[in-house]
Amino acid sequence: MRVIQNDSRPGENMRLTKKHGDCDDGTCPAMWDTDDPELVAIRGAVLTDAEALADAGPGAAHERVVLLPRSILESYRSGRP
Repeated sequence: MRVIQNDSRPGENMRLTKKHGDCDDGTCPAMWDTDDPELVAIRGAVLTDAEALADAGPGAAHERVVLLPRSILESYRSGRP
């Protein structure tokens, strides 16, 4: 379990429990459950394509659009590691 600073709730820490991902060294796409039942955390490649970002529309300063393999989303939804 990891503890991170939660930018969506300034001044609060969030606890993460890794649920899905393809490797254990911390550099691969992955998903974590958080101690907030409304939120999951994801790690993926940051989307940098300007046209694709324009399609996504503006976001808050603390947000980034990331890319995640569908297989990780499907395994999270099904509860499989």
